[in-house]
Parts: sequence; C-alpha cells; structure tokens
Amino acid sequence: MIKNVPVLSILLNDADNDTLRLMTDAFREKFPSGVVALGSVVNDKPTIICAVTEDLVKRGLNAGDIVKAIAPIIGGSGGGRPVL
Repeated sequence: MIKNVPVLSILLNDADNDTLRLMTDAFREKFPSGVVALGSVVNDKPTIICAVTEDLVKRGLNAGDIVKAIAPIIGGSGGGRPVL
C-alpha cells in the first residue's frame, strides 16, 4: 500500500505479454482500486505492463506515465493509455 492505494509490483521470469495481461486483469478484479506493474524478460527483451484502475486515473494517476518513468531504467521505452 502506498498512500492507502493497493500496489502490486512483481518481476516474473519468462512471462509473456498474455500472461502479464491476465495477471493485471486478475489484480483489477480483486482490487477495485489500485495499481499493478508487472515486468518480465523474455529472450533478453524486457517488458513492463502497468494498469491503474479508473478511480485512480480520475485522481491523476496514469499507467502510461508510470511505464515511461520505468522503461529507461531497463533500457526501453514505452507509454500507453492511462488505464493500461
């Protein structure tokens, strides 16, 4: 929890994008308000998927901005929509 917001951040080995998306969906089903950021490395290529629930998007959080902040640290780039 960060400022009373559930946050899940995990690095998984060899998890493909479909698996990461399924995990973000499961998080959002269990937590109606929260942020999830999942990362994986497959074939030496890092991947990050972040999801922010709608209520937190309305409060100014943005999944795309979170990915943009994390991506350069792992040698990538990114962005996306406010929710995913």
